[in-house]
Amino acid sequence: MEFNNFSGLFPAIGNMKALQVLILDRNALTGPIPSTIGNLSNIQEISLSYNKFNGIIPQEIHRLNRLRYLAMDYNNLSGPLPPAIFNMSSLDDIGLSGNKLIGELPSEIGNMKALQSLYIHNNSFTGPMPSTIGNLSNLAFLGLAFNNLSGEIPSSI
Repeated sequence: MEFNNFSGLFPAIGNMKALQVLILDRNALTGPIPSTIGNLSNIQEISLSYNKFNGIIPQEIHRLNRLRYLAMDYNNLSGPLPPAIFNMSSLDDIGLSGNKLIGELPSEIGNMKALQSLYIHNNSFTGPMPSTIGNLSNLAFLGLAFNNLSGEIPSSI
């Protein structure tokens, strides 16, 4: 359903338990991403980039045990990343660039052993880069530009 002119709030999809792929990129959808997104128990791919979603990334997203691909780039999402997202062992690709996300990157980021791509540039992350990022042995793409990260680049990279 990407590349359309859909508008309005996020659709009520929380009861679509069999849904495996949700792609709503490049529309004009607005409002918060509802917590019911955590009910999509079979979802493997969520792509909501280039819309006008706002608010926080729902904490309930951590319940998506089969999720491999998460893209919410270029919306108006704000606040810190939900801590539980870093315990999602199935995620191999995260795209959250171009939002208004804040806070420090937690050391738990090193728990994401399957992670191959992490794009979080163009946000407002602060503080040091955790040394545990060196634990991501499968990480091939890392986009951190245009944040407010500081300190030394960990030698573990």
